[in-house]
Amino acid sequence: MSGLDEQMAALRALLYEAPSSAVWEEVCRLFDAWPPGSAGVGVSYAEEHMQAAGWPVELRRPPQPWREAAQRGEAPAGWPLVCGAELILEQTGRNKIAVIRDIRMAVGCGLKEAKDLSERPPVVLLECVGYAEAWEAKAQLEASGAVARVVGTRVGWGPQRGEASAEEYDIWVDEAPNERGAAHALRDAFGVSVAEAQHRLRGFPARVAQRVTWLDAQRLVRALEESGASARAEVWSRAEPTRDARVRLGGVGPHKLQVIKALREQLRLGLAEAKGLAEAAPCVVAEGLTVTEADALVRALRQVQAEAEVER
Repeated sequence: MSGLDEQMAALRALLYEAPSSAVWEEVCRLFDAWPPGSAGVGVSYAEEHMQAAGWPVELRRPPQPWREAAQRGEAPAGWPLVCGAELILEQTGRNKIAVIRDIRMAVGCGLKEAKDLSERPPVVLLECVGYAEAWEAKAQLEASGAVARVVGTRVGWGPQRGEASAEEYDIWVDEAPNERGAAHALRDAFGVSVAEAQHRLRGFPARVAQRVTWLDAQRLVRALEESGASARAEVWSRAEPTRDARVRLGGVGPHKLQVIKALREQLRLGLAEAKGLAEAAPCVVAEGLTVTEADALVRALRQVQAEAEVER
């Protein structure tokens, strides 16, 4: 049996066990001894198995030697398996002294480094940590008036502490026949309530997540697709979308009540207001929309056999 065969056999045996910190440590040790140039095979197998077995991301934090290697620019063979949470400071706010104190507590750094970090948002404060730790630090920062967010770590090198976060993605759902299953996928991914997840799924295409990393995007799209939804990831852009689209309702068609319901859900209107728009057709029912928002409204109206079109 070759060295690679032996390593793969050992990896399979480890991954048959229930997910735990002890098993993760053994997996890391195994990749430390992996035959040069062949780690991709093991990484692909391990990632697929961990996904199927529902490994919690909190377990897949890098051991200290891997952190140190990453900081030196050296690639641990199993690094693509690492995941966890990042805490990003977006805005310091007015209470800078309190925020500096919170940064010191969260990061474990000195006053000078904390002050420097507070002056350079957006900036990564924590990386590859458990979600509970990241959310606790986020809550403390926000209590002091700062703006912070928690995202999953990315595959590959990612930013070191003190660097701005790299490319991020928005997640869109084009349709979700099994809305409950899609809502549960969102709940499990972000820890939101089922009600909040269902709210995010109103109106297609629905943007259900913003500014997530490539790894989180890949996992969420996969989870949504497994629930029967049609999902995709698009690179997030700092540029504000142009809001020059409007939607004209040409006629309500044979299902007036369903058109009123669609207008209420898509535009967050009251019953009387939505009914008034439906009865006023042909008319413009919404203005100042992005093309994506306008397309979503038109699609919802056409699904109930109304006549609708985007105008610019």
